[in-house]
Amino acid sequence: MLGLFKKATIRVEASASDASEDLETLAKAVIRRDWTILGDKRDRASQEAPWLSMPAALARLLRRFLEEADRNRDAGNTPDAALLYEAAYTLSPSRMDLYVQCGNMLKDSGDLERAERVYRDVISKFPDEAEAYLQLGHTFKISGRRNAALDAYRAALKRDPGNNDAHDELILLGDSFSQHAAAQHIGFTRTLIASLDVARKLEAIGEELRSCKGIMNLNYPFTAIPREDFSSHREMFVAENETKIENDDFAIVLPQFDVEPDLLQLQIDALARISDPFRLVTIGATPAVRENWDRPARLRRKVVHIDTFAGLENHIERENVLFLSSRDIPTTNSLRWFKIAIESGADFAYCDEIRHEGVASRGTARSRISLLSKPCFDEIWNEQVNYLGSAFCVKNALFAGTPLPIDTTPQAYLSRARKVAHIPYPLIESYRELSDKSPSGSNELPTRFASLSRDHDIHVVICTHNNAASCRDMIASLRDKARACERVKITVVDNRTSRPNDLAILESLEDIAELNVVRDPHAFNWSHMNNEAASLSDSHIVVFCNDDMEMLSEGWDDMLSQLLDDDEVGMVGAKLLYADDTIQHGGILLGWQGSVIHDGLYEPMDSMEQFARWQCTRECEAVTGAFLAMRLSLFQDLGCFNAEHLAISYSDVDLSLRVSKSGYKVLWTPAIRLRHDESVSRGLDHLDSMRQARAASERRCFERIWGESRLSRDRTVNPVWADVTLPFRLLRPVNHETAIQHIRYSMSLNKRSADGQSAP
Repeated sequence: MLGLFKKATIRVEASASDASEDLETLAKAVIRRDWTILGDKRDRASQEAPWLSMPAALARLLRRFLEEADRNRDAGNTPDAALLYEAAYTLSPSRMDLYVQCGNMLKDSGDLERAERVYRDVISKFPDEAEAYLQLGHTFKISGRRNAALDAYRAALKRDPGNNDAHDELILLGDSFSQHAAAQHIGFTRTLIASLDVARKLEAIGEELRSCKGIMNLNYPFTAIPREDFSSHREMFVAENETKIENDDFAIVLPQFDVEPDLLQLQIDALARISDPFRLVTIGATPAVRENWDRPARLRRKVVHIDTFAGLENHIERENVLFLSSRDIPTTNSLRWFKIAIESGADFAYCDEIRHEGVASRGTARSRISLLSKPCFDEIWNEQVNYLGSAFCVKNALFAGTPLPIDTTPQAYLSRARKVAHIPYPLIESYRELSDKSPSGSNELPTRFASLSRDHDIHVVICTHNNAASCRDMIASLRDKARACERVKITVVDNRTSRPNDLAILESLEDIAELNVVRDPHAFNWSHMNNEAASLSDSHIVVFCNDDMEMLSEGWDDMLSQLLDDDEVGMVGAKLLYADDTIQHGGILLGWQGSVIHDGLYEPMDSMEQFARWQCTRECEAVTGAFLAMRLSLFQDLGCFNAEHLAISYSDVDLSLRVSKSGYKVLWTPAIRLRHDESVSRGLDHLDSMRQARAASERRCFERIWGESRLSRDRTVNPVWADVTLPFRLLRPVNHETAIQHIRYSMSLNKRSADGQSAP
C-alpha cells in the first residue's frame, strides 16, 4: 500500500454515488486504462479516457491524483508519487510536465531504467522540448553513462540554447567544446587577457569576481581555461621570479648532435636572454654550430665545447647541473626556480614543459603548443612511461669523486637522488617527439613484479543484500578468470536478504567448494561486515569487493599475489569500468572540490592522456573498497576498517591513508580490470536523505581523525589543474606561494635511501 495514501471517496457518476475506491487501486486501473472502474460503459480496451461522457468526474480524479502526487513528492515518498503522476498523465496525455514529473520521481527512486523509458516517451511525443532531454541526461549521468549524458545535454541545448542547466552539466562532465565555448563567452580574447591577468594577481577583489561570475553564468573561476586553449593563454602561466641568482653555481649541459639550424638559433636566443650566471657545456657540436654559440656577446666566456660525454664532470665545476636534450629550450627564469628546489633540499628536480609540435622557423608563427603538466615523482609509474622528460636539474655533489653517467637520461641520475622535487611551472620548451604508444604490457604488471610469488592464498569477501543473482555472477567470473581457482576462498556476507529468489540463490552458493555464506542480521555496516569476514580467514591475502561486478582479467589472482609479495606494497586497487567501457575508478583523488572523486572518471578505457595515467600501475592516495586487496596480516595490524565511526563512507580512504602513514605504497593497477554496476545492492546514496545525513556525519568523523586539510590536496595531481569540473580538464595558473608549497610537498613524498631505493 502507498504509505501516504488516504482512503478516498470519488464520485465518478450519479449512478455510482455510493462507490468508494482506494486511490492506489484507482491509479493502477487508470494506468491499465481500465475505465470500467470509473463506471465507463464503453469498450474496456479503449485507450483514451472517457472525457466526453464524464468530464467533471475525471477532472476531480485528475486533481486528486495531482494533489496526492505532490504531497508524496514533497514528503520524499518518490515511488508513490511516480505512480500517481503516471496515472495523471494517462488521464491527461497532452501535459508534458506530468510525464517529466513521473520520470523525475522514478529517477529519484533509483529506478533509472523506467525513468529512461518515460523520458524517451516524452521525447517521442514532444520532440522539441528541451526539458525531457535534460532529465534524460541526468539519468544517464547517475548511471555512469557519460557519453549518452553528453549527447542528451547537447540535444537539450540544441532545442534551448539558453538552457543554463544543460550548459553547466556539459562543463561539469568535462565536455571540452562547452568549456571552450564558456571561455569564449566570458571574452577570452586579446581584449580580455589583461583582465584575466588582473584577476589572477588581485584575488582580493573577490566580490567583483563573484559578481562577474554571476553575470556571465560561469561555474569556474576567471583564470581556469580548457586545456586545449593553453596556446592562446600561455602568458598566464609564466613562472615569475624576481630573485636573481648571485653566485655562479649553475652549469647547463646541452647535447648538440645533429641539431637543426632553426632550433639551434632558438636555443642560442633563449640562453642569451638568461641574465643569471651559468656555464654552458655543449656536447657534440660541429665547428659551424660552435661558431654560432660563440657569436653572441652575452654568451662569451660562458660556453665550453666538448666532443663526447666522457669526462663531462671535469668541465662542469658548478654546484648544480641542468641537463637538457638537444631539442629543449630553457625559459628566462628557469635557473631561479631550479635553485629554489635545490635550496629546499632536493637532489633532483624536474618541471612542467611546453611542448611544440614541430619546429617553427624564426620570424614565423610558432607551431601549435600544449602544456605538459606533470605529477609528482612516482618511481613505478615513471619506469613504464618517462613523464619526467629530458630536462632535469641535479646537485653535482651526488657524483662527487665519481664520473658522471655517459648519458643525460633522468634514470641514470635518479639512482642516487634521495629527494625528488617537482616544479609546477613550464620552465622548458621542448620540440622532442612524445610517444603515443601504450606502455609496454599495459594489461600486465611492470617488470619489477615479474619475479615475485604468484602462489599466495587469497580470501575474497563479498557483501550482498537482495542482489544474489549479481553476486553469483561475480563469484563465477572470479573463479573462471583465476589461474588457480583452488587457492581462492570466498566468503559471502548476506546482510538481511529477504526476497525468496535471492535467498534460494544464496543457499545454492553454499554447495560451491571453498565458498562460505554467513548471515549478518544487523543494520548495514560495510566496515563491520568486512572485518568480521576477514577475521575468519587464514589466507595470505584478503580482497574486499562488491557483488555488482564482473572480473575481466585472466590470471587476476597471480597478479594480485605478485603485487602484494612486494614488501613495500601495502594495498592494491583495480581498474573498474562502466558498461560503456569508460573508466569508473582509476584510484581515488583527494581534495577535489573539497571531497573525493574517482580518478579517470568517464575517461575512455584505453585513454593515453596524462602520461598514460590510466594504463600504468602507479601509486595513489586511496583506492575504492569496491575492489581492495591487502595482506591479511597488515590489514589486522592496522586495526581493520573503522567500523565504529566510518561504517560506509570514507572507510576505504581512511584505511588507505593508514597504509601510507605506515610507510607502505597504495597501488592502483590497470592490469586487473572489472566491470562495475555501481551501488546496485545499496542503491544511490544521494537519492536518500537519511544516507546523505549519515555520509555527512562520517565525513565529520573523517575530518576529526585526519584533519580538514587532508581532503584539500592530492599528491598525484599537479596544482595547475582546476578542481571545478572533472579532473584534468581545466587549467588554472599557479601562484608563487602555491608553487613553493608544492615543491616542498613533492619532496616529502619520495624520500629515498642512500642507494636510491624508496625509504620506508
